[in-house]
Amino acid sequence: MAYIPFDEVKRLANILQVAEWLRLQLRNNRCQCPRNEGDKREIAITPDKNLYQCFGCKVGGDQISLAAHILGVDQKQAAAQIMEHFQGYKPAALSKLPTGGLPYLECSHASVQSLGIPAEIAAAIGIGYAGKGTLAGRVLFPIRSDKGKLLGYVGFRDDKEPRLKVGQLEPP
Repeated sequence: MAYIPFDEVKRLANILQVAEWLRLQLRNNRCQCPRNEGDKREIAITPDKNLYQCFGCKVGGDQISLAAHILGVDQKQAAAQIMEHFQGYKPAALSKLPTGGLPYLECSHASVQSLGIPAEIAAAIGIGYAGKGTLAGRVLFPIRSDKGKLLGYVGFRDDKEPRLKVGQLEPP
């Protein structure tokens, strides 16, 4: 099997998107493990950290590990399947955009969707809802230098003053 860029696979889909693709029936970010059919709440997903834990099977990890666990394959095969499934949803024009940023931003949050930004595009650009931090409760938009370096964020919230708030910036 060819080289699989795990970092790129992780940028393609967050753990909730992978769980949805795997058809896990999440309720409050918990579900039954289809591998052992144990307790209905034995898989716990922590979206802010992009991690999961299966208490029945005593395994855990990121979205690639989750796919490997549920599909019964190794991590390289799981990463290849995630890439194959989600690659089609990533617009080619966005593939050259700078990546990186706050790992806890929720790209598929209702606040992002209400602005008309599809989760796939938000993830590719680095837009997401912040549930914590100095800009908590806002949709964050990255501010980048002309070379693509992340300098800070602008946070937007329609129902809160100020509607726009700037996060800490670094000199370019």
